[in-house]
Amino acid sequence: MKDSQANPQPIQVKLLGPEAKAPHAIVDVAFLCDCTGSMGIFIDKAKDTVRKIVADIRAEYSDASIFFAFVAYRDHEDGNALLQLTDLTGDVESVLKFIDKLSAFGGGDEAEAVADALDAASKLSWRSDSVRQAVLILDAPPHGKEFAAASDSFPAGCPCGKDYKELLKRMHERDIKLLVLNFTPSVANMISIFVQHHPGVESVNIPNQQQPQPAALSPRFAGWGPTIFGSHAGGFAPGAPVFGGGSSSAGSGSIFGAAAPMGSTVGTTQQVQAAALMSQSISEAVCRNVGQKLGPATKR
Repeated sequence: MKDSQANPQPIQVKLLGPEAKAPHAIVDVAFLCDCTGSMGIFIDKAKDTVRKIVADIRAEYSDASIFFAFVAYRDHEDGNALLQLTDLTGDVESVLKFIDKLSAFGGGDEAEAVADALDAASKLSWRSDSVRQAVLILDAPPHGKEFAAASDSFPAGCPCGKDYKELLKRMHERDIKLLVLNFTPSVANMISIFVQHHPGVESVNIPNQQQPQPAALSPRFAGWGPTIFGSHAGGFAPGAPVFGGGSSSAGSGSIFGAAAPMGSTVGTTQQVQAAALMSQSISEAVCRNVGQKLGPATKR
């Protein structure tokens, strides 16, 4: 007869106390921000946008895990300053400190290194189970004659050989939605091209406050059209002005007229108006995408 004590069975131990729960919402947000000379006010406003996204998501999903990344890009003439980035992290304060150290400079022609920013975004440490959102903040399109920039030193496209079409396809395959801040005609044209390669491209349309506002719309939404943001499956008419008017001042590729001084965080009056709408508009769009993916939460 075998000794039952010679082969003891493992003891099952049940730990007492509440079981750890995975967060209900896992959200990764990457900002891709043009940091050339005209964009100082938008770099500064990005910090408020990060804070608002955190507050708005956690108002619905109190236990949300939210990671941020920030990709600052300029242009190929800017050497080592072409790209500066911090990868996805849950340490929000470290991302805000990174943004604090950025300054707006560089960028000779109108077109910028947008393809390099898309490439960097596709290589970030996106979590496997996250809602993935990239936010592109810019006032000028990528290099390439199809984008019809006012001036472009590389009309054949990115001199590094990065293909925006392949990069957008890669982002779509990885379920990374791309939200674009849209407030110049050249960016509107870019969006109409981008949606052909990535159905998840959306835009936040910043109104020109100097244009007449439709009387039927409330003051909050005046100038936005039928929706504040949304998918543009049909795109914009190539080259069409965003605001149905608005002319550029001489020497400026922007509807805002003369650009703010290099590195300025003050901006023109129109830039200030656009930046003031940026945090609310981007946060609403990001939260909407999170809600569509996860459904409503029971607040705990």
